[in-house]
Amino acid sequence: MAVRPPLLILDTNVLSVLMDERHPAFERVQRLATDYLADHARLTFSIVTQYEIERGLLAKGCSRRSLTFKEFCQQCDVLPTPPFADLVPVWVGLTKAGRSPGKEDLDVIIAATALTMDPPAGVVSDDRVFHDAHEVLGLHVEDWIDPDRGKRRSPPRSRHQVRER
Repeated sequence: MAVRPPLLILDTNVLSVLMDERHPAFERVQRLATDYLADHARLTFSIVTQYEIERGLLAKGCSRRSLTFKEFCQQCDVLPTPPFADLVPVWVGLTKAGRSPGKEDLDVIIAATALTMDPPAGVVSDDRVFHDAHEVLGLHVEDWIDPDRGKRRSPPRSRHQVRER
């Protein structure tokens, strides 16, 4: 098993589970977050994740939950986006390897945030783009929502295989 980096960046889907006690993975994710906090002062996520969650809450008219989330953010480390020049190599690396992030550009920003830190951070997510970034770029990824999913993940098809269909 790979050595866990000193910092993990939580993706939007993980924070969404932590905010929904009815989610089937809530207890597992809450336990793993609590375990992580035993060694770290605060949870960390990207400003991109903050944007995605606040956008979703406001779009659903959840102003009270939005206020609660903003208060939660004050207890966490919210990372800025890396410089533009650091984003492009991540997207290009994935695309050249046949792992195009497609419409998941916001996840590319989060992956680049982790990869450009010194030392590099890891990401906690169950999204495909991060697992692709692990295989192509060496990004450390943990899936707290469904830890067995990576074992079931089939290798992505190359662009050539997709065109033949």
